[in-house]
Amino acid sequence: MMKKEKIKEFLSKAKPTLTKVVRYSIITVAIVASFLVGKFVESYKNKKSSAEEEVTNKVVKITKDEVNIAIDETNNLIIFDNQGEYVIYEDSIGHTIFKLYSRNIWAQHVAE
Repeated sequence: MMKKEKIKEFLSKAKPTLTKVVRYSIITVAIVASFLVGKFVESYKNKKSSAEEEVTNKVVKITKDEVNIAIDETNNLIIFDNQGEYVIYEDSIGHTIFKLYSRNIWAQHVAE
């Protein structure tokens, strides 16, 4: 009977200490896991952006004779080429190009 009493006494004394150890262990594991998740997310974002950087855009020079320009009902800019292909740009790009074009025409008019 002495062994059972000693075991119960030990467990009753050790229970608060074990509870604290388990709580701190859970908190530590959560902090480490959060840090590792952050590291993996950051490395994934870096891989994604570096893959996008590898794609190079070709700059194609287009003359006025090769394209026609139009604006649709929602103010989107549409550029048609002579082969029937077209590209639609959102309205802010159309406004910017129009402003540049109008400044060019105004500068030519004032210079005369």
